[in-house]
Order: sequence, then structure tokens, then C-alpha cells
Amino acid sequence: QDAIGAYYLSRIPIRTGIVYFLSGALPPPPKFKETMGYAPVRIRIDGAHHMGNPAGACSTPGKEINSAGPFFNFGNACRVHDYGYDLLRFYNQGGAARENADTYFALVLNDSCNGRFFDGICRNWAGKYYLGVLVNSVRQNYGVP
Repeated sequence: QDAIGAYYLSRIPIRTGIVYFLSGALPPPPKFKETMGYAPVRIRIDGAHHMGNPAGACSTPGKEINSAGPFFNFGNACRVHDYGYDLLRFYNQGGAARENADTYFALVLNDSCNGRFFDGICRNWAGKYYLGVLVNSVRQNYGVP
């Protein structure tokens, strides 16, 4: 595996490490496409570019989370988070790297609310959705997803 990428994932704090991959500052690791079955794609959220799983989706009980509308659209944020979790699986990392991926998710969830007519409602849903991810990570003791 890519030693530099593994170093970033395990030792550098938020907005660096795994965030370099999610923001597109680092290209996908060598052999990622062959191992994980896809190449990450550039995703734009509120004018900022991120990298995501093109087939990723929100894991929720209802379709309304992925749909675009006046309240929220978290589909792209979920694709970014899915890529983050795939990176964790690729490098067999959990712990702080998983916490950083979840925190990055919270940031892009909130960014996806910018410019929405009902941005307060959107941010409320973003907080609830992040809480669900956080509870699951704690329940799994921040292990490899």
C-alpha cells in the first residue's frame, strides 16, 4: 500500500490526513481502483471540490435524504463520506482516521445547506444525520468500517 497515504491517515489531524484524499489534494492511492472497484470522482458542494464514490449513497430508511429539494440534499455529502470509509477499509484504519472522516462529513453536510431557502431546516437535518453517523462510529468503537 501507499506508505505516505497510510501515514496521513493515521497521524495527521483533521483537514489534513484523510482529508487530503477527500478534498482531492492527494490523488487516490495506487491500486485503489483495482482493490475497491471504482475510481473516485470530483464532487462540487457549495463551490468547493471534494472526491467521492460515484455510486455512493446515504444509508437511511427514507429516500428523502438523497433527493434534491428545498430543504436538503445530502447525496453528494454521502458520496464523499462513502469514499472516506472506503479509504479506511483500503488502509485498514479506524480510530482517529475514522473520526476525521466523520468530521469531514459533518462539514460537507453543512456546506450542502448553504444557499438553501430553508437553510436552518437543512442544518437541523444535517446535525441529525451526522449524529446518526457518530452514534454508529461510537457503537463500533471507531473500528474499521
